[in-house]
Amino acid sequence: ARLDETEYQRRLASQRIVMGSWLLMKEACNASATVLSTMENIPDEAIVNQTGILLIDTLTTLKHTGAAYAAHTAFQQITQLSLQHKHLKHLPLLWRDRLLEEITQLDKVRDSTLRRSTGYALGFLSIMRSDVALRKPPRVLCKNLIESILQLSMPSRERLSKFSETIFGTNKNESSGLLTSKSGIEQKISHQYTVRTRIHALNVLRMLVLDAPLGKDIQPFIGDAISVAIVGYVDSEWGVRNSSTMVFAASLLRVVDADKNASNSEAKSSNAITLAELFRSYPHLAGFLRAVLEASLAGKFIGWETNDLPPILPILILLYRVQPSSASDIDSIALFAPFIPKVIQCLSHKHIAIRKAASRALGNMASSHRQSPTFLGSLLADAFKEVKNGRCWNTRHGSLLMITELIRTAWILVQENWHGEYTELLLTLMRQERVPPICTAEAIQSLDSLCETYDEMRVPLENGCFAVLLRVCGKKMAPHDEAGSAELARVASSVATALVARRIPRTVQDLSADFGKISCLIECNQIDGRVAAVKAMKKRIYDIVDDLMILSESDPVAASQMSQQLENTLVSALKTEIARDMSSSSTDSAHPPTLRRLSRCLLECVEVQQKLDFATSSALVSTCEALRYWATKLSAEEFKGGPAKPYDENTSAILGN
Repeated sequence: ARLDETEYQRRLASQRIVMGSWLLMKEACNASATVLSTMENIPDEAIVNQTGILLIDTLTTLKHTGAAYAAHTAFQQITQLSLQHKHLKHLPLLWRDRLLEEITQLDKVRDSTLRRSTGYALGFLSIMRSDVALRKPPRVLCKNLIESILQLSMPSRERLSKFSETIFGTNKNESSGLLTSKSGIEQKISHQYTVRTRIHALNVLRMLVLDAPLGKDIQPFIGDAISVAIVGYVDSEWGVRNSSTMVFAASLLRVVDADKNASNSEAKSSNAITLAELFRSYPHLAGFLRAVLEASLAGKFIGWETNDLPPILPILILLYRVQPSSASDIDSIALFAPFIPKVIQCLSHKHIAIRKAASRALGNMASSHRQSPTFLGSLLADAFKEVKNGRCWNTRHGSLLMITELIRTAWILVQENWHGEYTELLLTLMRQERVPPICTAEAIQSLDSLCETYDEMRVPLENGCFAVLLRVCGKKMAPHDEAGSAELARVASSVATALVARRIPRTVQDLSADFGKISCLIECNQIDGRVAAVKAMKKRIYDIVDDLMILSESDPVAASQMSQQLENTLVSALKTEIARDMSSSSTDSAHPPTLRRLSRCLLECVEVQQKLDFATSSALVSTCEALRYWATKLSAEEFKGGPAKPYDENTSAILGN
């Protein structure tokens, strides 16, 4: 609803007050730092201390992020000024203690006014950056502060002792090395204190890890940060688990691999370090991670009052984010060996995310050395043996995931160890009806990866995909009741569309059957299959129009006919999609992203058809039909929130005959 004039003016005045307050705070912070920094004489200790405390209060109480960063900049200047003068040198220590009291003392600790404890983190960051900026080692202030934050990020002594006994047993030598850094920060037992303090400390630790100027100083403590995050994964408080996840992600970005798009398995970052480098830098990490993984798989964390998974997933993520075994030295390959049996065990896990992460980790560990426990040929043979003879579908699905991962990431090595029976097994699995949908989907993806090398695989794979879609769309698999049927429809439809669309501009034979197949795919009543088909078509459309222009140089008539057929197919799909909103019998409505993608494809075809029409004398039949259709669509009331009007003859008069 529109606001009346009084309410509008009231809100505008509030915005002006907020903006004015923010600008006033920014200028006040800058002025205080500038005045103290530019004084001819050394400023008075009391004034500097009072200014620092005022800026700390500003950081911890303001609810405006911009104002907090302005106070952070000013506080850093004043801290740096204090460290340069002997009689002011003790003030940063007092300010550090004041900030620690804000997150540790029971009568002071409270929820942060900003997300992720930003105010507290910026205060600690100001002190540490000032210490680093002096470039005078040893940086005791910086080191002690990091150690204190790490200790505060840990649970209470009782909880930590229980965790150590769970993963290490009664081996005190192992449990005592949980953290390499030590601090005098006393660990309290109070539940409310521990939780709030720990969350603040974890959020502060995350910002310290990600801060570039502190890179060299924080580097020796990343191993401890990873340990702290792993311990936090089994906490009963969601806030602790959430902040621990952020610390773990920040640690991986800092020391393992700076590629934030690591989910793309086809583009492995070359900046990733090897496992040997990681464990050489942080020696305690190897035994700690292995012990946590073993305890998690043995079910030792069951009953820890947490609904979350034990820390299996982060360890697997670390194993597939390091440099692949195929690109590592012999030391890294040997370090992978103790993890292999446990990662293989993860392929049978009941959670699909664990199985996927385990498959990627094994794909990363695969080696070309025949004597290595991670030899790719052995992994591949064991996986197919499990797919063929296994009784647990979770294990068979995990094995299929690993096969797909190996084909995608190490095909040159896989090709040397590939056998024809492997292909037949995947085809058989795809054709069988009494197979879990996610297993069929994974078999299709493996076969699709093989098509890049074996062209003879395209036809049986295409036929298999259409057979699968027929089962899903015919509701023989009960898609609304059986888990994984939507994923199966998505994979089968995407692969089938890509295979059919690949043939369109590359042959001059009659393609009516192929256009009919595409029409069936992009007009499919199964929403997941339809969306996937349209996505695949949009990815392929640019190659299609380029190939049509190339074909027009040798056979312009054939190119024009193909373009017209493609336009008609896309127009039909658009009409069908829009009609879903107007049909009372339709079980689903029009999907806006699908309409947008189909429109993009059609516009590309109209543009290429116009270029082809200059080279041929054919009539613009398809182009006129497309223009009529778009005139109808643009005049539809649904753009105003109402139903679309049917096509009438007035539109034809507008376009002209």
